[in-house]
Amino acid sequence: MVVSFLNNKVFSSFGQYPLTKEFSNQKITPILTISCGLVYAGLLAFNILTQGHGETSESLLLSYPENKIDENGTGTSCGPASLRLGDDVYTVEPGNVENDPEGLGVAQAPGSFQWTIGDISRSSAAARGKVYTGFLYDGDPMSCNVTSASFTYQFQDTNYKYSLCGLCFLPTYEFRVKLCTTFDLSTTNLPNFAKDLQQSLQSRLGNMDSAYRNLSFEPHTLPLSAYPPYYTQDQIDVYGNRTLTSSDFTQLSIWIGDINFVPFVKNKPLQNTDHSDGTPQGNIFIHRSDKPTDFFSAFKITGDTSASGFQFSVLGVGGVRPFGSEYNLGSIPASLSDLFQTSLSTLGWMMNAASADLNGRSIGATYLCTRTRKKWKPFITLVSVAVGSSSGVFGAFLAFMIFLARKYDERSLAELEARHVAKDLEEGVKDPTMRKECLIISQVT
Repeated sequence: MVVSFLNNKVFSSFGQYPLTKEFSNQKITPILTISCGLVYAGLLAFNILTQGHGETSESLLLSYPENKIDENGTGTSCGPASLRLGDDVYTVEPGNVENDPEGLGVAQAPGSFQWTIGDISRSSAAARGKVYTGFLYDGDPMSCNVTSASFTYQFQDTNYKYSLCGLCFLPTYEFRVKLCTTFDLSTTNLPNFAKDLQQSLQSRLGNMDSAYRNLSFEPHTLPLSAYPPYYTQDQIDVYGNRTLTSSDFTQLSIWIGDINFVPFVKNKPLQNTDHSDGTPQGNIFIHRSDKPTDFFSAFKITGDTSASGFQFSVLGVGGVRPFGSEYNLGSIPASLSDLFQTSLSTLGWMMNAASADLNGRSIGATYLCTRTRKKWKPFITLVSVAVGSSSGVFGAFLAFMIFLARKYDERSLAELEARHVAKDLEEGVKDPTMRKECLIISQVT
């Protein structure tokens, strides 16, 4: 029964209409043609829009990590940079496409210090006891404290050395990274962008040279604990009969450690040309204390454990620590006091410069990125893809439209015949066959 229903109702139009047979209702043909044309045009447009673009990818190196899709549909995806213990790095401004519009991997405002990664740890409890030899870095701006600083100046050849260390926190993965920098004017080669700081530092050394040339005092004006070999008050005085002048001094060293120098929020930028201020622009915390102290007090307190100190080398004597066991500026000759204050100011200036070079900046790294662009396919390929993808769907749609048109044509013809038969019965027409032929002719015309 089901098969009979399908044959009579569903498949009857296919069985009764050969492909060359015209529709009895002539309006069906133009409607069907227009509908098929619109559908085919729509299929072509759809396939061109969805399949007409091809993706092209290229690898490039950027100085900043970027993961986004711009308004043109160009997508950029970057992996994190790998940093390891012992790597030498410079800091840069946190990068973005505005700083590097051509995508050439150009660092923005590289710093003046060459930092070495000295220690890596994590602050989370799960990382306790673990040893890290490297970490993945995605451009996080750093929050850093300067923990130590030292400066050495050689009077005879005006060579100088310095060393600075900072402890930096990277928020994304909660890494704590120790960064240290060392510099020796006689041996270290710096890139051109890092030489501005050295020029500013050398201009400050003029004040130190002036204080050095005025040095002249008798050894007994300093406590015995200032002299080698034991640096104690009960050692024998063997230098009391001399007078020390600037020609006896060869080198000066000043250092401070075991501190946390936390800069103010609005610290001076590294590029500031005013380098006269040697006061650290921030709070200094000693050991693990939560109370800040001033620069000289921090120097005195940490000097008790030799974490800080002031020393100069004297020919025939060795290293002299003028304060001895007591840090009292009034207890040393005025010429030495001037030299110490100039040296301490230079050390504070170095701490400010290091803090500005680290805080709020990123480690200068190179990121391997993939940039994906959508481009139109070649015209021949585009036509082939659009026509090929549209033809199959259009063929099925055309068959379905013809099926509906045939069913509609059959139904219209049947209804028209029924109305005419009813009319013939009313009028008493005896030859319904002739009426049917007339009906068909009238529909055709």
